[in-house]
This record gives sequence, C-alpha cells and structure tokens, in this order.
Amino acid sequence: MKRSALCLMMLWAFAGAPSFAGAGELPKIAVYVMGGKSADENNVLGAFMLEALIKSGKYAAIERTDDFVAQIDREQAKQRSGAVDDSEIRRVGKQAGVQFVCVVNLSHAFGSSLISARIIDVETAMVIATNSMESEEMSLREIRAIAGGVVGSMLGMRITKDVAAMADNAAVAAAEERSRAVVAAAEENARAAKAEAGELERARAAAAAEAETERRKAAEASKTAETERRRAAEAEAKAQKAAKALAEEKRKAAESSLNAAGLRGGIGNMQSIDAFLKRSIGQNWRLDLFVGFREYNYEFAYAWIADCEDHHEGVDDMDAKQYLGAEAAAFVGRTWRGEMVTPYAGAGIAGFVYEARYYDIPEDVGGNNTALREILGSIGVAGQAGVELNMGKMTLGVDVRPILYIPLMNSFVDYLAEIRFTAGMSIGYKF
Repeated sequence: MKRSALCLMMLWAFAGAPSFAGAGELPKIAVYVMGGKSADENNVLGAFMLEALIKSGKYAAIERTDDFVAQIDREQAKQRSGAVDDSEIRRVGKQAGVQFVCVVNLSHAFGSSLISARIIDVETAMVIATNSMESEEMSLREIRAIAGGVVGSMLGMRITKDVAAMADNAAVAAAEERSRAVVAAAEENARAAKAEAGELERARAAAAAEAETERRKAAEASKTAETERRRAAEAEAKAQKAAKALAEEKRKAAESSLNAAGLRGGIGNMQSIDAFLKRSIGQNWRLDLFVGFREYNYEFAYAWIADCEDHHEGVDDMDAKQYLGAEAAAFVGRTWRGEMVTPYAGAGIAGFVYEARYYDIPEDVGGNNTALREILGSIGVAGQAGVELNMGKMTLGVDVRPILYIPLMNSFVDYLAEIRFTAGMSIGYKF
C-alpha cells in the first residue's frame, strides 16, 4: 500500500470528538460511497468504512443503512448528473435520523486508486473531518486496511483492539457481520460473474463453432450452386447452339424447298434453250417443267419423190434434214439436299412440235434452198440427272438430259424413233 497523500484535517466543531454529555449514547453515523466501478465495489468499501467508524468507539451505525444508501441512489437517478450534492445527503440523513454522514469517494486514475472521505455534520453542514489515501492494489485486504487508515487518520487515532473494545460490542459485532456479509455477497457476485463469464465464453465458442459450420455449409452450397449454374449455362449454350443449328437447317431446308425459275442451255446431238420452273412437291421430291426451243440436223440419203409440193425441178434425191421446233417437258425427280451442292435425278415425258426441212445437200442446211417442208410432232420418254450449287437465293446447275423421241405420224419421208440428248447449264432464282 502506498500512501502518497495522507491529508489530516481534524476539524472538530467542539475541539475534538463530538460529545454528548450525559446522554450515554454515541452519535449515529451513516456511510455513502460513490465513484466505484460497480455497486459491489461501493458496498464493500462502505461496509469497511462503517466497520472502522464503529470500532473507533466514537459513532454508532443506524439500523437501516441500506435504506439510506438506496434513497441517495434514487436522488442521484432523478438528477441524472452522476453526483449528489451535500444538501441532498444532509436531507436524506435527517430523514434517516443520523447526526453525521461519512461521504466516501473512490477514484481511479493513472494506474492507482484514491479513497477520500469526509464527515459532514447534518445539522450544521460543516465538514468536521476529512482524509484521503492512495492504493495501487484493490484487494479486499487492502481496501479494509485503507478504510481503517482513513477513519483513524480522520479521527486522529489508531484503531486498535483496545480502542475497538471501548466501542459497543454489539455494534461492532453488527458492523463486522455486515462487512462480512457484504464481502461474502461481493465474493459470491464475483464467482457468479466468473461463472456467467465462463458460460458466456462457452456459448460464444459454441456460437462461433456453429457459425463456422454454417459458413462452411454456405460455402459448400455456394460452390454447389456455382457448379449447377455453370452446368446450366453450358446446357443453355448447347441448347442455343442446337436451336441455332435447327433454325439453320430449317432455313436451308426452306431455301432448298423454294420454287425456282430460270434459263437453261444445252448442246449434244441437238441444241436447246429452255425456260424452266421447279417446284417442290414433298420431302426431297420436286417437279420440273421446261418449255424451250430445239434444233438438230443429220444427213441421210433418200430417193426423189414425185409430186412433192415443194420439191425443186431436177432434184432426184435429198441428202440432209433439219428439225426446228418447240418442246415442252415435265420431270418428276428426287433430290439429295446438301449444304452447298444438291444432286438430283428424275424421269419424265416430252412433247415436240417441229418443222422438218429437207435439203439436197448438207451445205444447204439452214439456207433458203429447201427441197421439202413438213410440220410434224413427236412424244418422248425423257430423263435427267445433274447437280445444283446453292448460293442463297441463286442456283447454278449442270445436267444431262436424254430423250427418246417417238414419231406421232408418218411423213412423206418415213423415219423411226431416235434418241436425242443434251448436256447443259442452268441458272435459277428461288422464290
């Protein structure tokens, strides 16, 4: 214990301890402590101070000290200022029936504790004694010793066993009992607080463990959710890709199934130029319609025919023949659709209406030296095979078209069925 400030101010109103001559009674005193860190700290210091005052043999304690302290605490709560002035303490002291009040203030600063006390005369409002002591330790033993030292210094005496024996034994016993009760209550409160702190720490540890478990579960759930989200995104991407591919296939199928019109030219053992129309008639099937011009020539030997309307006098034979006319054909065929190239093949029929021109010599073919003219017709069994290059709305095609022509009637010059073919190119537009 360090006593850095031991201020002895012995201010006795009547030159010493209060005297109650003839009364045979000690003046009653009450103790009020403020400034402690807790109510227990205030109560323990108050009990030790009251014990020391009673052991001094100069004062007696009031019977209901707790009521006195509680009343001052209520006044303090009403004022909400954190302190109660001396006038309020005197007023409450008068109500409690005491002549003196010992006001104790406990302060903590700079690593030490300061206990200061003053005794106030309730009637005159005079401070009749004051003292303060400093301590670096705040154990119960230390507080009890300081309380005795403060009281002894205030009263100008040393509280010994002999001095304590001079006091009323019952009062001293009561004070000691009270101090023991307060100390026991404080220790019990300390144990309860320690137990509660331990329980709170266990609860905190359990809550922290549970929070960690929940955090781990949340992290696992988040990881699972991220995995599912990634899978969903991949599935969505695949679905979009599949939908895009399907749409592209539908577009290509729609384009390949559109109608188309265009022109075609072909050469072979006859020449042709056609206008055509192609129309889809089902999955991978289509109808091709052609209308065009045909020409083919060949040489032959035939005797002069008498009585021919257009023969030239003196010509006894004809050596060349030319067919010029219009043909209409229809084909039903199958296609094998590709992304860029579409093969196709089909069969059909053809009708050929033509003018047959006969010439004396092959050199006259195409000229004006016609020996004989006839308007004739044939039907034909036709076939075609080819490929088309798809370029969006445009198509380019290469094909071969053989036709077996069968004459519908005999002419002045008999002839038999014959096969004609062309290999040609076409350009078309889809609509």
